[in-house]
Amino acid sequence: MYEEKTIGSIGVEDEGNWGQKTGITVKIDTLEKATIRFGNSYTLRINEEDVDALRELLNTASVQLMNQRYINSQTQEQAK
Repeated sequence: MYEEKTIGSIGVEDEGNWGQKTGITVKIDTLEKATIRFGNSYTLRINEEDVDALRELLNTASVQLMNQRYINSQTQEQAK
């Protein structure tokens, strides 16, 4: 029997939707797929391996953004 379970939803700041957050919802199902819905316009349905690859890619982006924020703060401090 097919079943679907919502894992969670978040709202993210998106430059394309100034002043509004874009909703992202993640669900899993008994067919071993994850469905990631971005607002009302795009849905990504992927397997576990691709969920892991996406997670790794997002983690790498997060680390690089953290490093860039540090570089920016050091640059601002030196400019004072």
